[in-house]
Formats: sequence, C-alpha cells, structure tokens
Amino acid sequence: MPNPLLARSVLPRFSRIKAEHVEPAVEKILDANRARLREVLAGTARVSWNNTLKPLEDMDDDSWNEVINVNLTAAYRLTKGCIPAMKSRGSGRVLFTSSVQGNHVAMPGCTHYAASKAGLNGLIRSAAMELARYKVTVNGVEPGLVMTPGVNNVLSEERSELMARYVPLKRWGEPEEIAHAMLYLASDEAGYVTGQTLVVDGGALLPQNGSFIV
Repeated sequence: MPNPLLARSVLPRFSRIKAEHVEPAVEKILDANRARLREVLAGTARVSWNNTLKPLEDMDDDSWNEVINVNLTAAYRLTKGCIPAMKSRGSGRVLFTSSVQGNHVAMPGCTHYAASKAGLNGLIRSAAMELARYKVTVNGVEPGLVMTPGVNNVLSEERSELMARYVPLKRWGEPEEIAHAMLYLASDEAGYVTGQTLVVDGGALLPQNGSFIV
C-alpha cells in the first residue's frame, strides 16, 4: 500500500498563499518526505461545520471566504501543485475528506460549509477525468456524524444521544472509521475507483424520514 502524505497541517497555509508559490512549496514537501512518500496525497484539513454555524441572513464575506478558502481553494491549489510529480511517476492517489452536506443533506447555518463541500465534490470528479490519463485516481470520503473533539465540545451528551437515534446503526462514527475508508481508496485494491465519494454515515441517508428508524 502506498504511503500517504497527510496534508492536514499544510492545507490551511495553501489557502492563504499565492498560486505561483504553490508548486515550489509542494516540491519542497515532496523532497523532504521522499523516502516515505510514494504516491498518495490525502487532504484532510477543513473548517468544521460545528465551529462556524451562521445563518445565511447573517453571513459576512469573511466567514464565507474562510470556509471556502480552507475547504475548497486549498484543495484546488494543493492538487494542482502535486500534478507534475504524479505525472512524472505515472501513478498517484488524490484523496479528500468531503461531507454528506456536499450533495445529500443540509443543516441550518451551514450554507458556506455545504457550498465548499459541494464544490470539493465537483473538483474530485473533474480532476479524476483530467488525471486518469496519467493513472492518477481522485476520490473522497463523505463522513456523516463523526464524534471528533470539536463536535464533542459543542454538543451536550443528551443532544449527541438524540442525534444518534436517527442513525440506523444507533451511534456516532469514530474518526478511525473514516481513516479506514481513506486507506481503502489509497490501496491497490481501489485502483479502478476514481471520481467517487464514499459515504460513511452509519446508514443515516437511507431512511426517508425519522419515522422509518427501528
């Protein structure tokens, strides 16, 4: 299995630097990690929905741009910067953490977050088409309810338990379960998968409404 380049510490910086500086910065990272890095770029940095809730009516440009820059613009710049290295190898995996809010569901106060993830899903599909000729696949994972420290800090135990009742598996997901989905997409076994986003949500998208949960 290829060794991943985990970009969670890199992506926020890429959203704030000029485009012409991206490719040299990526090459510097590649050089520093050449021994353990093979052909996988995993973009996991994001501005979380639970930290940025804001009704559309009260949305300001700074709030909108922060989420779009980190969740979408950084992904575009980092992917673009890595293309030359992956082309020269003749293979590669590009992976992103998207969200079920990108294409399937909506939450009040998350317009900017949902828009950034819908855009990211479009980037995944389009990049997959363009990079397929170089044997580079581009995919993503769409987590549902995942109990991260950020979520745990803003939701009460009672609220968390109530939300879990509407998940067929009756629980929140764990970050490690998202990581396992990423590992599959990074593996040789996923070599024929590209332009896809894998939903990992405990079945939450399946019921027509909450009354179907048993």
